[in-house]
Amino acid sequence: MFEETRFDGPELVVTLSQDHDVSRLNLIAPDGSLYTQADVAEGATTVRLRVMDIQPGLGDYEHYNPGTYELTAVREESSQSRELEMQPNLQLTEASHYQEGANRGNLALTIRNTGTAPTWPYQIVYRDAPNEAANAELNDRKGIPQFITPEDPVENIIGPGEAVDFVGNTPPIVFTDDDSTEQTCDGQAVEFVAVVGTVVGSSLEQTIEVSLNGERSGIGTSDTYTCSEITAELIAGGENDAS
Repeated sequence: MFEETRFDGPELVVTLSQDHDVSRLNLIAPDGSLYTQADVAEGATTVRLRVMDIQPGLGDYEHYNPGTYELTAVREESSQSRELEMQPNLQLTEASHYQEGANRGNLALTIRNTGTAPTWPYQIVYRDAPNEAANAELNDRKGIPQFITPEDPVENIIGPGEAVDFVGNTPPIVFTDDDSTEQTCDGQAVEFVAVVGTVVGSSLEQTIEVSLNGERSGIGTSDTYTCSEITAELIAGGENDAS
């Protein structure tokens, strides 16, 4: 009956056998309630069920509760079911220098989903970063992803086995000329913590060490600057998963 199940962005895609007589697919939540369903057109072998939704214009969202679901194919006189584990698990796996325009002091954080179902992060903030403006608390607006990139909310969704690069709204590696401790670009190392807000589970926290090299590079018309050459490395033992 079921030939394949996979995720495509916010949708669960189910492929049925050619000779099926299924009229409807039900996705049953771990608590036994109906989570979503889709009618199956006669002759169709591919059916899509939407399992999540981001509505940034409304500040709203829909996300499944992680757990073991039951996918049920309903036929005229009987039904057939299979279990479907829907458990996301996000990991921050890499950090690199982002060098676009006024965000030259920013980092691109690679986030991978090692779980079995899609999800999305919604915000990046920092602790103890050189730029005080980047040191903030996560907000609770999980339906409004706040990134410079990706810009399209649907592109924020990370499917199982996939990885996406995210750049937060506020660059952490920015200095001012009146810093109490002079910051130079001659190999100085700085450590701080990246905090990534996730829709389900705890936030991701990862210690990052950046090395500052090259020339001082002014940002905008103020007295702020960053370094032209920045390398970033994740510190082992300073990470966790969000699942």
